[in-house]
Amino acid sequence: MRIHTSVALTPVFFIPLVPDGKPEIISAVNASSTSIRLKWAPPPENSIHGEFIGYRITYRPRDRPEDEREIILRFPALR
Repeated sequence: MRIHTSVALTPVFFIPLVPDGKPEIISAVNASSTSIRLKWAPPPENSIHGEFIGYRITYRPRDRPEDEREIILRFPALR
């Protein structure tokens, strides 16, 4: 039987940070009376701190701003 000693491990936690930059909207086109097709470029590389995990898209009808909704698009589903 071998007995080894080891040093204690310290847990490390990472706090995800929102990029300083924003995606650039390339186009926004009405796909139908109830939908829109968006095309964008990612935030600049130098504005991303850590791992880039996806996008949060918030939207609301123009005539009902209180009816805000959100879509989360996460990697690797975007690849």
